[in-house]
Amino acid sequence: MMRLSRPPPTRNLRVFCLAARHRSFKRAADELYLTPSAVSHQMKELEEALAVRLFVRRSRSLELTAAGAMLLEEIEPLLTALDHALAQVAR
Repeated sequence: MMRLSRPPPTRNLRVFCLAARHRSFKRAADELYLTPSAVSHQMKELEEALAVRLFVRRSRSLELTAAGAMLLEEIEPLLTALDHALAQVAR
């Protein structure tokens, strides 16, 4: 397994999950109160950090690559568990 010299920021992973789930940078942006361009830039940063394409960008839609689908499947439950743990500590 290859180790990253520097893991991507958690915010990029959270934005990725929304964009991947919605298959839309615009819908993810609306949910996060960001611009679609900001979401697109964060996804480009994430793809560069991982050195892999996560999305196939089409003129009016997004599709996940195999790597993107794998990342969503692995990361989404981890972020949910992180949110749960943080909520527990905050109580």
